Amino acid sequence: MAPMPNGFETYVVAGLEKKKVPVVVVVNRDKADYELTGVSDSDRAGWAKMLFMGSQQTNETASIKIVNLKTGNIVFAYSVNKTNSARGKQSAGEAVAKHINEKIENRYH
Repeated sequence: MAPMPNGFETYVVAGLEKKKVPVVVVVNRDKADYELTGVSDSDRAGWAKMLFMGSQQTNETASIKIVNLKTGNIVFAYSVNKTNSARGKQSAGEAVAKHINEKIENRYH
């Protein structure tokens, strides 16, 4: 797991645990078979949205890719756009984890 802007890697790791994705996460790249990198961004509710709609929810966007470190091949990529997210980066991290899990399940079933 590579560090990501805005600390998004923490939310991805939490999502992997919550979704019970069968992977072992390491932070030492030398011990990894794959590397997960990515970016994320939060669009906070503006004053008009908070005033007129009473909403403090954010729009979350994130993109990740997983690279096989031995071959250099991208084995998985995913982008998520969560609008009006009450749980912000947590929701985006869980969406990433869910799709990684689906990729693993489809590969082995």
